[in-house]
Amino acid sequence: MKGLILLVYFNRPNLVHNALESIRQLKYLNYEVAAIDDGSDIPLKDIIEEHYYDIAPKFTHYQIKDSEAVKVSQGGSLQGKWLNIAMQNSDADFAVILCDDDALQPKYFKKAEEWLKSNPDEVYGYCHVVEFNPLTELPIPKACAPSGLNYTKALNGRCMLDASQVLWRLAPVKRDGIAFPYPMTTALDADFYQQMYLKYGPCKFMWVVGQWKGVFPGQLGKREHFFKGTEG
Repeated sequence: MKGLILLVYFNRPNLVHNALESIRQLKYLNYEVAAIDDGSDIPLKDIIEEHYYDIAPKFTHYQIKDSEAVKVSQGGSLQGKWLNIAMQNSDADFAVILCDDDALQPKYFKKAEEWLKSNPDEVYGYCHVVEFNPLTELPIPKACAPSGLNYTKALNGRCMLDASQVLWRLAPVKRDGIAFPYPMTTALDADFYQQMYLKYGPCKFMWVVGQWKGVFPGQLGKREHFFKGTEG
C-alpha cells in the first residue's frame, strides 16, 4: 500500500525540520508527500531542496498564492482547496495530515498498513500521539509512550481528535466526495472528519502510536483568539 502525507506549512521554517526529518526517518518507503505551502515568506520548497534533497523526489509542491485580502474578508486561506487537489492527484491508498509543527513516528505507516489490511471495511482510523515541545525538544524525542490524547474507543473525530491523528483510505473518500472546506483556516480538518463520521460512522482506534504532537506557547499563532474567545 502507498501512503500520502499531506504536509501543511505556513511560516515555520525552523519547526518544520522536525516534520521533514521524521519523513526522512520513516521505515516505510512507499509514500509520497504533497507539500501545501500557504504563501510563506520562506517557501517550503527551498527548505527541502537545500536540506532534504535526498527525499526531495518524493515531494509534489503546491504553493498557495491567495492574497491577504481573501484571508481576511472570507475568513481563511485556500489551503483546503489544495489539499483536495493533492488527494485527487494522488494514486496512494491512504492519507494522513502532517502539520508543520508535528512529526511522524518511524513505524507509523507500517503499523497502520497492518491495521488497514486487517480491517478492510474501515475507511478511517486514529492513532495515539506523543506530545512534545518542538521549541525545546530537539532532536525529536525518542520516547514512544502516548500522553495527553489517550483513549481507545470509537468516536467522532470532529470533536475529539487533532488533525494529525487520523488516517484514511483515499479511494472511498474521493469516490464519495469527502472534501476539505475553503476558504477556511480554523477547524477545516474537523469539518473533513465530520463528513467521514456522517458517511462511515465512528472513527476507530488503530492501536498505533503514530505521531509526535507539537504543543508549545503560541502554537496557534494569530488563530489563538478563536479558541480562547478573546480579541486580537
